[in-house]
This record gives sequence, C-alpha cells and structure tokens, in this order.
Amino acid sequence: MSKTTDQIDRILKKYEAAGSFSGGASREAIRDAQKRLGIRFPEDYRHFLATCGAGNFGECEIYGILSQDIPSIPNGIWATQYLRQRYSMPMAYIAVAFDGAGGYFCIDTEGSGSGGLCPVVLWVMEQDEGQGPERAAESFESFFLLRLKEQIDKML
Repeated sequence: MSKTTDQIDRILKKYEAAGSFSGGASREAIRDAQKRLGIRFPEDYRHFLATCGAGNFGECEIYGILSQDIPSIPNGIWATQYLRQRYSMPMAYIAVAFDGAGGYFCIDTEGSGSGGLCPVVLWVMEQDEGQGPERAAESFESFFLLRLKEQIDKML
C-alpha cells in the first residue's frame, strides 16, 4: 500500500461518522465491472472499490460499485455507461465524481503514469472545440485524498 492509501484509511477511520460507503465490492464484481466497461481499472481505484465500494464522505460523493446494480448515482459503472451513450464521454474514462457545475471527474485510463496509476481529469460535457480536459490529480488515490481533506476543512 502507498503512503497516500494509508492516509486515506486513517482519515476514513478517524472520521467514520462523516462517511457512508456501500462496503467493498468482491473481486468478481470488480472484474465484471471492468468487462462491462471494457477497461482495466488502475490499482488504486480497484483498492477503493474493494474497500469502500461507493458512497460519500461529507458532501463529497465518489462513484464506484454498489451491492445492487441500481441505475443511479453513485453507481460509477452505470454513470460511465450513461455518459458514454448520452454525451459521448471518451471510452477510456471512468466517471468517479460530479463537480457540481456540469463536469465529471474521470479516471483517464489512457494516461497511465508510474506504477500503473492513471490521472483524474475534469471532463465537461459541453466542452469547447479543441479544449482538452483539465487534469485534477495525478491518480485516483491523490484525488480521493484531496476530496477527503476538503470535506474535513468544511467540518472544522
């Protein structure tokens, strides 16, 4: 496990009452989700899915895998399929959160960096021609840690 993952785990334990997660997804459910989307998830996102599943921490909602395949948020598999079909979201993206202003934070599986981690980008449905997505974090785990810290700051 990385130092960032350890920090995330400590925050989730310390502020347990602020979070509401569906519980970890099985390896089989994660494999099925990857197959449905035609993407191999980065290791840090698979860890999140296996430990948390999907849910929220304060006002921050993180998409993932739910115990029941309900076609609504925070089901990240459904959200990704929906955004691909309705708004032509790139096939290499996995939707993991809404920005509150018409954009979605997505893991860009084509932009893999060191250690098999992939960056998180802000993808906007109505983006100007030629304008690419803005990079929000170097990896899912760094994105998740940042979002957790933002929520803690709001609580204090």
